[in-house]
Amino acid sequence: MMLKSKKLFLTLFFAGCLIICAVLLILSVTGKRESALTISEPPDLLSHGKYLKKLSNNGVFKILTLNIAHGRRDSLHQIFLSSEKIKSNLDEIAALIQCVNPDIVALQEADGPSLWSGNFSHVEYLSKKARSYYSAQGTHVHGLMLSYGTALLSKYPLTTPVSITFKPSPPTFPKGFVLAAVTLDGVSETKIVSVHLDFSRKSVRKKQANDMIDILSSHKKSLIIMGDFNCELEKESALQLLIEELDLSAYKTNAGKMITFPALNKRVDYILISRNFEFISYRVLKDIVSDHLGVICEIKKKSD
Repeated sequence: MMLKSKKLFLTLFFAGCLIICAVLLILSVTGKRESALTISEPPDLLSHGKYLKKLSNNGVFKILTLNIAHGRRDSLHQIFLSSEKIKSNLDEIAALIQCVNPDIVALQEADGPSLWSGNFSHVEYLSKKARSYYSAQGTHVHGLMLSYGTALLSKYPLTTPVSITFKPSPPTFPKGFVLAAVTLDGVSETKIVSVHLDFSRKSVRKKQANDMIDILSSHKKSLIIMGDFNCELEKESALQLLIEELDLSAYKTNAGKMITFPALNKRVDYILISRNFEFISYRVLKDIVSDHLGVICEIKKKSD
């Protein structure tokens, strides 16, 4: 009897998800568009300013990207978890961020207040727990008590942040990216991006990549793109298109797969940098805080 009840619940749940998806798509406007953006600053700006002045990294900057899976860690779905359990999962992510101590963090599947994930902002929670970070959170799915998208955390001020939601891609939920500028070296701006591409179709991912190229082509001299691309770097992939058209570099693409999504044994999470930067180090983290593994690298500007 209990097994039948569980099956009925799961059936109703996934049917409900499909209905929500359909309604969201009906409500979506056509064409890529700017979408809701939430920004925040470190709690104590005066102390943070003093902290930045003391920060000495010899021109080397550490960057992390992680799909945080709506705070569910490696559970089946976040709707089955209590708010307390989701916060506990996010505490593990915050502890990881503090441990590896990146200058910039890109997040995907990052929730604002959503019914299915505790009804609080995961990005705001992480920025407070991890400390000393500015944040910019883009909302690409919003409605019917759901709110989530991509986000950036940065020890350096984020200027002119923008959230872009891609064109609707039925039957999957909308995806998008957050774009902001940072001044890493105290002199020139670098554009940084956290992106999440569609998981279901190569054709949709390529359209989304072309949308990114349209927006980012004027910034390709100093650009960092991080995120969950939902594809591997192969011929005619969205990744390959972005790299070629925006003149970007990926780390040692022929040096093993560097698996970031163990469930499918694939490398789908990447950090791409423009030619004015070079990689110093690059690795996939082994900490299980999501169904994705984090990717962290160190980069520096090339000498003139």
